[in-house]
Amino acid sequence: MSDELRQRLQEIATAAGNAARDGDVAGVRAKVRKGRRRRMVVATGVVVMVAVASVGVVVALDGSPDPSVAGGSWEACGQDVETAAGAAFDDATVFTDDGPVGLRLDPLHTTDSAEAYVAAETTYAASGVDRFAVVNVDGSPLALWVVDGDGRVVGTGRPTGGYPDDLVVTPPDSTWMDVGFEVRSCGDVAGTSRGDVLPPGDYDIVAGIGVAPAPTGQSDRPGRAAAVVLAWSVLIVGEGDDAPAVDSQCGAVWPQDAVTSTGGDELGIRLDGPADLGEVAPQDPTDGDPPGAAFTVTAANTSDAELEGWTGHPWIVVVRDRTIVGTTGGMDDVGLDATMEPGTSMDYDAWVPLHDCTTVGVGEHANSGGGDPLAPGTYELYAVMEFFFTTPAGDDGPGQDRTDVTAVGGPWTVTVP
Repeated sequence: MSDELRQRLQEIATAAGNAARDGDVAGVRAKVRKGRRRRMVVATGVVVMVAVASVGVVVALDGSPDPSVAGGSWEACGQDVETAAGAAFDDATVFTDDGPVGLRLDPLHTTDSAEAYVAAETTYAASGVDRFAVVNVDGSPLALWVVDGDGRVVGTGRPTGGYPDDLVVTPPDSTWMDVGFEVRSCGDVAGTSRGDVLPPGDYDIVAGIGVAPAPTGQSDRPGRAAAVVLAWSVLIVGEGDDAPAVDSQCGAVWPQDAVTSTGGDELGIRLDGPADLGEVAPQDPTDGDPPGAAFTVTAANTSDAELEGWTGHPWIVVVRDRTIVGTTGGMDDVGLDATMEPGTSMDYDAWVPLHDCTTVGVGEHANSGGGDPLAPGTYELYAVMEFFFTTPAGDDGPGQDRTDVTAVGGPWTVTVP
């Protein structure tokens, strides 16, 4: 890369930093930019299925008994993730914060499987260049690594399925990408061998997206990336039924067959929302309009102690006759600030498409991520939020220094006309 290009990218990063308003909520984790935009599922020509213990949908794998991590992926093992990212994108400049585009991830959940599904959002984050093209690596718009507490690669992800190679990032809207991965151990995680499925536990993951300036009129398919932007999130590997029960429990009895709280009440967290949203039309799966139910959930710290940490947007569960009939389909922004002094509260954007969860990702909706609208009638909404606190400290997380809890709020009503 030329010195001139490096200088230009630094100028872009500086401009982005001056414009950013979000705080650093998790140490080395990348800053995230708040706001929900229209979602675009980019998986093409793949089979999808509803998974009981993972967020949203996952891409089905080929069933091969042998590890199928792409050739060369093992080279990243043991490297610092920034070094691995630079190599994956042909020595592109690596940004861990305030890059030319923003990148944020949902938390990942899986159970006894190498299959993992990543929902990631890209946003325009810089001035001076009006358009960035996304450069695929190994056929995917994202690269994925599992890292230890020192940022060293201990697992790799092989993208599954087919993805377009002409994505661009422009202001003002952001773009969602739904990408399937097969995640395997490098061979030094809890006694695993190279190629093994990760054992149950919580893992830090890092995803990277490669971009190149592509001003209007230039190609959407540049030959190589000028920059790679990294974002951190969490991968939770459950054992049997240990994965979060509310993630995709379509048809489960609420709350009997779903976790209502795993410590949120004990910490004094209370979730509140509008008592009645009135009539709301379901999201149109073909174009995103109307948007479904969008509202605000307030998390309050009713205790006499400070809570310091981060969270994601609320996961909304739709219930009728005590049965879960719909969910948000994914949690945004693991990295939203959740630091609250005693007696204070924070507001979070919540959303649910009001789709019948038995039809999401099925048949005509296989490549849209949507589903059939819920039948007319009145439904109960519940909010589920996962919190990751460094204060109070605990024994959760990869470093066994966090207190991770789940809080639930509701019911609130909504009527589908």
